Amino acid sequence: MQQPPEPWVRLHSLLLRGLQPLASSARWAAVCTPERLQREISLDWFCGVLARLHLNAFRVDTVPPLDLTADPSTLLRAAAASLGGSAAAAAVPGAGMPGGSGHSSDDMTGSPGQHLPGSAAFLLASLFNHSCEPNLVVSWPHNNAVARFTAARDIAAHEQLTISYIDAEQGAAQRRAALQFAYGFACRCPRCREGA
Repeated sequence: MQQPPEPWVRLHSLLLRGLQPLASSARWAAVCTPERLQREISLDWFCGVLARLHLNAFRVDTVPPLDLTADPSTLLRAAAASLGGSAAAAAVPGAGMPGGSGHSSDDMTGSPGQHLPGSAAFLLASLFNHSCEPNLVVSWPHNNAVARFTAARDIAAHEQLTISYIDAEQGAAQRRAALQFAYGFACRCPRCREGA
């Protein structure tokens, strides 16, 4: 068996440590012994749960309404935050920019209108397989965590519904590398079989 990632091992240890008070409380001691916790919430089980969440989670970004008339650089800061920059860059004028305020995302508390990226697991979406030529496109049209799946082309009766797990606009080698790294499989969709 492959070694689990070290952060997952640490999180598992923290979870067990956090549950230990249950085992020592009079109310739960009979059903929640330390041995049972160790057996029921094993490292293998915990890593399986995290792996499923990782495979089935979507990145969700909300972007506050932007006033481009007051400060046109607001759009640049929002784009930088969405592409992996500081969440603060979208909310604080000058943050994340040369000569900016220097606030980090740790300084932000989630005030209204602030750009906050996150992840969400969607039951239906987790059933879709990947294709580099998906027949569905996922979007968040109302700038919240409600996903919308729209047909990207005509879909035949009984055809499997697919989405792209990655940026499908990349070249074949980049797509293969991204899928292997993040999801552990080699894509065999028609586009990848053709080498496009």
